[in-house]
Amino acid sequence: MKRVIFVALMITIFIACKKNNVKESDYPVLSVDITRMNPPSLYDFFRKIEIITLETTDSSLIGGSATNTVFCNNHYYILDNRSRSFYCFDEYGKFVKRIANEGQGPQEFISVGDFVINKSSNTAELLSSFGYLYVFELSGKFANKIALPVPNYYHEIAVLNDSLRILLTQSADHNEDQLYVYSTRSNIIVNSFYREDFAIFNFNPRYLYQYNDNIFYYKPLISKVYEVDQHGYKVAYSWDFGSLNPENAKLNKSELDNHNGSITNERLAKMFVDGQIKGLYNVQYQNDKYYYTLFNRSVNSEILRTNVFYDKRDHKTFVFEKFKEGLIFFPFFWCDDYVLSTSASSFSKAIDTSILDEENAKKLNEIEEEDNPFIIKYYFK
Repeated sequence: MKRVIFVALMITIFIACKKNNVKESDYPVLSVDITRMNPPSLYDFFRKIEIITLETTDSSLIGGSATNTVFCNNHYYILDNRSRSFYCFDEYGKFVKRIANEGQGPQEFISVGDFVINKSSNTAELLSSFGYLYVFELSGKFANKIALPVPNYYHEIAVLNDSLRILLTQSADHNEDQLYVYSTRSNIIVNSFYREDFAIFNFNPRYLYQYNDNIFYYKPLISKVYEVDQHGYKVAYSWDFGSLNPENAKLNKSELDNHNGSITNERLAKMFVDGQIKGLYNVQYQNDKYYYTLFNRSVNSEILRTNVFYDKRDHKTFVFEKFKEGLIFFPFFWCDDYVLSTSASSFSKAIDTSILDEENAKKLNEIEEEDNPFIIKYYFK
């Protein structure tokens, strides 16, 4: 039960979506029997695996898995929830600088949960849940603090183009839009859309991801994945897990109400164990070759992490908890060439060094328990 409650604390569930500004059209439906496990080898997908150790110094201590990481311009930018700091490491993991940290000072940030890198201005934009955007030059110099025009409980930010951002709010009020199109150039909200009749959420995981300069949005209890632009959103594709589709959950809205439009984590955990909630989409990504999702479901009161790879070319699917080599998959960034995955240092003991070349096996063996998390880079074939 403790494992179930832990997962409940880390997930957000959106229920009974009322669509507006949505454009329905033909879209792929990805049918998969997720009860039929067929674990692949790492090397069915990847040609090489690289270990990138993030340098551990007194100035760069990172709090394990509680991080938000972006790879851009051959650097890793990490917002760490434990140290309340924003770091930069180079592509080899060498510590470059601490760009900013949380505090009450005029050049510090408060309650930041997400960020993006603005390549055109070479700045980092840090999003505060209190309705502010903190802008720092990548050199570490403070640039600006912007009061967003519609203060809200902002949770996530994505780059639509040079001047437009998509902002996702955590508001549970069904009378409020959840997705906002924000202009950094004019500091106005140019559009907003997507309302929820009822919401259950916490602060993990992410619900926006980028592919080919397009932004996609998903919800843990809905099998459809949406493409978002400044005009609204449309269905991009949908998973079909048959009887295990989360939409089959028989949830009574009156039972869930907790006065503020949310639900206690204990109640959520019980519904998951009892099978009222069939499963949850925990992660979504895609590239030119694959659709991918991590689907959490309860099997005999235990959480089963089900990875699903769907090949766009031949529609072949792989469903697995771990790769054949025993490695657990924690992706946080996808592109056509590689996937980036992160883990706490203690996870190094679960990797069989025989799957690595000599150089990377040596890196792994040198990792200590108190060291920073490391990054695994999987190169696609």
